[in-house]
Amino acid sequence: MKIAIIGMGPAGVNVVKILRSNGFDDSITMFSAEKIPPYSPPSLGEYLVAGDEETLFREGKDFCEKYSVNCKHGEKIIQIMPEEKELKTEN
Repeated sequence: MKIAIIGMGPAGVNVVKILRSNGFDDSITMFSAEKIPPYSPPSLGEYLVAGDEETLFREGKDFCEKYSVNCKHGEKIIQIMPEEKELKTEN
């Protein structure tokens, strides 16, 4: 089974962590229109004031490697085709 997660925010990150901690070894791909690793939006203000990347990237900039996730940064989803089990990106 392959899993596709649209968005790399806290909800998507938690889904990945739960799946992996429960032994899910199949393919997980995360898509985000933004071109940066998964980050914590609530921490953005603190990051802008203090410049602390650890606060912003709580799971680390290496989240995708650490959890064996194929991260598609800058890949905005424009169409979901459930019958075909496919996603279409802007690219």
